[in-house]
Amino acid sequence: MNNTILFNPDYLMKPDSGRTLIMAKYLGRSLPIPDAFETFIHPMHAMILIFMNGEDTHSCVRKAAEYLHVSEKLIYNFVEKLKNNNSFITVHSKQGPSTFPPNTLISAQTTGDITPYTPEMFVDTHVDLRLKRHLTPSSITLMVNNKCLTNCFYCYADRRKKIDCQIPFPRIQQLIREARELNVRTFDVIGGEFLCIKTGVNC
Repeated sequence: MNNTILFNPDYLMKPDSGRTLIMAKYLGRSLPIPDAFETFIHPMHAMILIFMNGEDTHSCVRKAAEYLHVSEKLIYNFVEKLKNNNSFITVHSKQGPSTFPPNTLISAQTTGDITPYTPEMFVDTHVDLRLKRHLTPSSITLMVNNKCLTNCFYCYADRRKKIDCQIPFPRIQQLIREARELNVRTFDVIGGEFLCIKTGVNC
């Protein structure tokens, strides 16, 4: 019997001013729920979940309990509710409800697709579980340009207005680093001819 426990690698946790967001790690991946879902949980719950790292359940529970200075039984009862759960589960606290998606925790060993977390990421001076806007963006899209050497009849792009990104490349690199520091889920680059300027093609 598999006694390992792992925070589902299809999900991503993101600190967000007094709460922690749980969302699909990759859009377009098959999930038991629509991948555009989003829930938020108490930061303390997030600290527990990151200790569920694919080792045996007892070891994960013990480490979480030691870090948080609470009983192992308390941690064990909490994670067992979320292990291979078939539907959303809401846990209530004095600060408000926390909602967890299906299969928040799974019976699996560590895979290569694990997002590195530390408990310190989720330490906050206050708890705020209200429904509100994200403190920082969760997804970013950079449109380089809408130049194109072809004219595909199925193309969705409106090229009546010319778009040409004027952000210097070093600044784009900096933006990507800043996005990582802010725990942005995706940074998509779209456009027409990505290498138009680099290759010297006259567009």
